[in-house]
Amino acid sequence: MTHSKNAWRLTALAAMMATALTGCGGSGSDGDAGQPGRPGGDPAAEIAQLNLEITEVKQVDGQPQLTVLATNEDDESVVGLTEIKVYQYQLYPQGYSESGSSARWSMNGSANDIADNGNGYYTVSFAGIDQNTDLTQRYNVMSAAGTLADGNTSVPRQEATFDFDHAGNPALYTKNVVSHDACAACHVEGEALTRRHSSFAEVETCVSCHNETRMDGQRPSFQHMVHNIHNANQSFTDKKGNEYTGVAAEHLIQNDCRSCHIADDNLSEWGNWNRVPTKETCSSCHNVGYDEDKHTLYTNHMTEQSNSDCAACHTPAKITADHISAKVLADEAADSLATTLSLTTSANGDVTATIGLVDASGADVDATELSASMDFLEVVGNLNPKATQLSYEDKAKLEKHGNEIAELIVDGDLVVQFDGLLSDGAANETALVIAGLRLCAEGGAFVACSDSTEYVSIDSAAGTVAMDGVTVQQRHYDSIDSSSCFNCHGDNFQVHNSGKEVSHHAGYTFNDNMQVGDCAACHNTQGTYASGANQGAIEMKLHSAHSAAEAEFIVAGDCTKCHTSFNVDAFNSKTALATNFELFSTPWAATCSSCHSFEKALGNITVQEHMEGAGGAIINQDFDTVEPAQHLESCRNCHDAEKLTTAHNVKF
Repeated sequence: MTHSKNAWRLTALAAMMATALTGCGGSGSDGDAGQPGRPGGDPAAEIAQLNLEITEVKQVDGQPQLTVLATNEDDESVVGLTEIKVYQYQLYPQGYSESGSSARWSMNGSANDIADNGNGYYTVSFAGIDQNTDLTQRYNVMSAAGTLADGNTSVPRQEATFDFDHAGNPALYTKNVVSHDACAACHVEGEALTRRHSSFAEVETCVSCHNETRMDGQRPSFQHMVHNIHNANQSFTDKKGNEYTGVAAEHLIQNDCRSCHIADDNLSEWGNWNRVPTKETCSSCHNVGYDEDKHTLYTNHMTEQSNSDCAACHTPAKITADHISAKVLADEAADSLATTLSLTTSANGDVTATIGLVDASGADVDATELSASMDFLEVVGNLNPKATQLSYEDKAKLEKHGNEIAELIVDGDLVVQFDGLLSDGAANETALVIAGLRLCAEGGAFVACSDSTEYVSIDSAAGTVAMDGVTVQQRHYDSIDSSSCFNCHGDNFQVHNSGKEVSHHAGYTFNDNMQVGDCAACHNTQGTYASGANQGAIEMKLHSAHSAAEAEFIVAGDCTKCHTSFNVDAFNSKTALATNFELFSTPWAATCSSCHSFEKALGNITVQEHMEGAGGAIINQDFDTVEPAQHLESCRNCHDAEKLTTAHNVKF
């Protein structure tokens, strides 16, 4: 009947059955004769989650009439909603307007009367709706955040979409190309999907309203707009002044159609991306812009053709080959090989890294066999995994390109030595070492490098080691799980792989042998190349890179996208972090500043003044001033793990 995400819907079905029995004269109803009844109990006094369900659709005097059930998270009836709106659409199937056109929604109007029955049920009536009885009918139910009619009880926003046939039976056909869950993998669940609208949070709502019959030829048509927003080919500014460049989104999903178009038997048209090419969709990437009225300016080729012509040349196989074949083949190559890492020390403090290769089954692979395919090897060493100390310039690092890599092969492995990394004053430290390897690939396999080959980074590796008799320290990983990165980026996300033959990094791919926290080998406490001016320490970089400003309203606001907990005890091991050019701050303040800017107002003071006064922080001073006092921060007195969880509205 609709997309279904909550178990409470089963309870709603039971309520429907109870209602049906009541209508037949059954005993035990707590509602008036002929009116929907609910199981006994008082209405909800608190509403953390609002659930909306259409329990009945019927025709009254030629107009649809709905019964909407509102409940809270405990299946208690919600009485007194004052901001319900219901919009009505119908679906014209594929080819209805012209051969080759996609299915499209058409808006019929909105409810003209919504009556609160006082028991969790609401009667929704329409007037002037012209329904085609042969088409699927959609009802979009929304309730704004605010308070109930009593003016005191808070109620959260909710929206839900339901599809029926004209008579109120489950729809036999609907257009479901992408799921809400696919959007929620990157976008924050429950938050608005776009800055243009402040409230709409479900893709079904967007699809229904931004339809071609309502916005024919204009940029806001959903299938044109959504592809435009997720690639960098065109940028535009909405009427609120928000600019959409698509740069962050394109970097995130890497132009891989499968990031959103996920094979799902519950989505009747998930495969439309390669089997129903239309001018509306394709022009989002392949166009020449817009006129002053926001109409799409098609390329000459598209102007000359109609949708009925597209599929003749642009077959599913060709569309797939043109859009994702290279990515598919690169993934096949990346999945066929991985690195391993073992570390040893010598009496004089040298650290030797032995980098092995294994195939998809875990069997050893002789590096000599792939030496012609090796394009870039990068190995980095630093000290103290809990708070890496060596600066961006001082860390141990080896870079080898092309034929240089073969010179490192010993007995089938790549062997790298960092002389004296654990010598002298570092003898009691632990070394953190990471290794990234990029190879040349073609047709899904690794081949000898040439100007035409793809550059693929394989699964990376990380490890720690200390001198004999020294306890090996480990970086904490219990508050973030690298697998969460895959939800948005995919499991072959190659960090810092530019695809160029000679580039800044070889690329690192997270896996069981390398966690995102191991990036601290470069993203150390002193920052990266900008010496703190770019929030380079890993504790800040991850937050700032995923903030609303950087990620274009994608991840920021939902800590559970990445975090599995808030491990505040980790601050016991951290040192001062660079928060400005060669200036440092105590670690609590520095970490929090990646989202809560020091300059931001907090009541009558700034965030910095609050941190310095209430939290005992030292901010933007030289290292020698900050470091001795780093454990004097008192932030944990108020901001313990439980309170941080509450303040950030997360549920681990």
